[in-house]
Amino acid sequence: SLLGWPLIPFLSILISGGYDPDDHVAKLASIPVLFIHCSGDRVIPANHSWQLHRLAREPKELLLLPGGRHTSGVHQFSNLVIPRIDAFFTRCLDSKTQK
Repeated sequence: SLLGWPLIPFLSILISGGYDPDDHVAKLASIPVLFIHCSGDRVIPANHSWQLHRLAREPKELLLLPGGRHTSGVHQFSNLVIPRIDAFFTRCLDSKTQK
């Protein structure tokens, strides 16, 4: 409901630290992680993806889309997103097969 939206930033207080992605992203060793985020996201600020990207291990990549909203960016910028996803995972898979 729309009445719940103002409460979303405060819900993190009720969720235990066991669900904090900062605590878990670095444990994804050698698992390719592609972060895709819209700079106009008002639900989850883009700096969350920057932080997770900083903490993640390689291989990793961050695609920050201009503007966009929480769920619209992938569709709105599919001309940017789809080739980037393809290139990222192709590169990661190629590096695995060469080892």
